[in-house]
Parts: sequence; C-alpha cells; structure tokens
Amino acid sequence: MNKNLQLIFLLLLLPLDVFAATPTASPSATIAPASPSASQSGSTGPEEKKVQEMRQIVKDISEIKEKIEKKGYVGKILEITDSTLTITNFRGKQRVRIIEGTVIVGTNKKEIPMKDLALEDKIIALGEPDTNDTLDAKRITVVALPKIAPAKRLIFYGKIKQANKN
Repeated sequence: MNKNLQLIFLLLLLPLDVFAATPTASPSATIAPASPSASQSGSTGPEEKKVQEMRQIVKDISEIKEKIEKKGYVGKILEITDSTLTITNFRGKQRVRIIEGTVIVGTNKKEIPMKDLALEDKIIALGEPDTNDTLDAKRITVVALPKIAPAKRLIFYGKIKQANKN
C-alpha cells in the first residue's frame, strides 16, 4: 500500500500536456484533450490510463479506511452497565454493547469476565456498529497503561528584551 501512495504522489507531480484552443486566455477558451487520437477513437492514452488507475487506488483506500474506522472503538471506560460500556476518546463518547459470544481479554492476555472491567480501563473493542453507532463487540481487549509517566513539559511565554552573543 505504501507503493500505491508513492505512485499517487508521483503522478500528481507529473506534468500533463494541456493545449489551449486560443493563444490567449479568454472566458470562451476551451481545453483540448491531451491526446487528439484519444478523443477521436475513444481509446485512452497512457496518461489517461495512469489517471484512471490512480482514481481507483484512491477509491480503494477510501473504502478500506471507512471499513476499518467503523469496526473498532478505542478509548477509556466512562460507564459500565449490565451489557453496555460507554467509552471516551478523541471522537467523544461511544457505546460498546456486550453481546452473546463477546470475548474479553485482560492485560494478562487471558480471557476475563465482564465484571473484571473497571472504570478508566483503556480498551480496544472490535465488532459491528448498528444504526445508532453502538458497537456490538465481538472482542474487547484491555490495554495496559504505560508504567512510565510521560515527561512533563514546561512552556514559557514572554518577550525577549536583550540577547547576548555568549
């Protein structure tokens, strides 16, 4: 897939021949096709074939992205009910429904019961969303939080009044 993206960017940078119908730009000017024989015979030239291939690749990538995004939710547990988890992530709140056959895997990589889930647990839920975007989970994995606290960063704001060359 990485080669496909490289190909997309390469094709975007390739110069394509464009012929103007008149030597100066005007509102009534038209653009002739890059290959005169292509418009007459109905066949496509190599440039047109490349463009069509790139359009198909972009379409395929968009479809794959859409399928992936709709089959998994990642976030921290905010609320736990009998059969539903509410999680929070960068998209806001999302609901995950525990259905018959849902497998819940703990941080120890072993299956655990739902009662072992806790608020603030970070989870990855995979399944099928319904019409209300509630995910019917087939598998839920509890992710261990990092043991090392992230480094604290300090930000200073101000105005430089004097600078030394030292």
